[in-house]
Amino acid sequence: MTDEVIAAVSRDGALRARVAFTSELVTEALVRHLPSELGAIALGRALTAVAIVPASIKDCDRLSVQWLGRGPLGGVMAEIREPGHLRGSLRAPGARVEGPFSGARGVGYGLLPQGIVSVMRQIPGQGFGQSQVPMVSGEIDEDLEAWFTRSEQTPTRLRTGVGLKDHGLSAESAGVLVQALPGTDPDSVPRLPADAALLGAAGPEDLLHRTLAGIDWQVLERRSLVFACTCSQERIAAGLALLGNGELRSMIEEDHGAKIRCDFCATHYTFSAADLEALISA
Repeated sequence: MTDEVIAAVSRDGALRARVAFTSELVTEALVRHLPSELGAIALGRALTAVAIVPASIKDCDRLSVQWLGRGPLGGVMAEIREPGHLRGSLRAPGARVEGPFSGARGVGYGLLPQGIVSVMRQIPGQGFGQSQVPMVSGEIDEDLEAWFTRSEQTPTRLRTGVGLKDHGLSAESAGVLVQALPGTDPDSVPRLPADAALLGAAGPEDLLHRTLAGIDWQVLERRSLVFACTCSQERIAAGLALLGNGELRSMIEEDHGAKIRCDFCATHYTFSAADLEALISA
């Protein structure tokens, strides 16, 4: 099933929802990063959550969310760009925890104690806007749900489900977000089911009606989602050039070149001594 996200509103004008299927793009991320079970669920949950965040963000070309904590995972980041390109990274892909991690809820053991959720938006013609709130549980979706309430003052329910397969090399993943529209009683926003109930649906619309049953929904938009990174040999070279001639000269003399790994897609880029000399001469 192709990854996609749908946006819908209730016909009574009280609620809006966004539902995403992300199995293919999450699987692509897992194959590239080869994380531990803890890292895989955290990354899958982050990518899926970010895929459904723009339900309340208009005219945003790029949205990045970071979950930064003091636990063994350290941090998780996910980013979406128009027209539905996602990528993500883990500060410590191989992180593990002792004790209660069960593979479902429990990601918080990898991020806590203490942490923040930071959301950055790139808005055309206005530059970047950023806001952050304290982490409440470390469970990725629960913390982003809290960000909506605290920073955006938008009553929100958000839940993601990630089921690992093939020894962690593939995943089934989906997510649901529902929000109160202006004038709606915040307490009327329905609660969402646990992780496993989000998996196994026939598609986003099926999942919408299964998880938010009894509401008459009108689907307004659907959009494809795909894992995609913006890195390239040229972009990495431009970043190296910013290091300055002294640093580049040290790379030539000590390492006879440079090897760079993209944190988002795990692609490796190699620069020979001659390549670095060309950057110095440019």
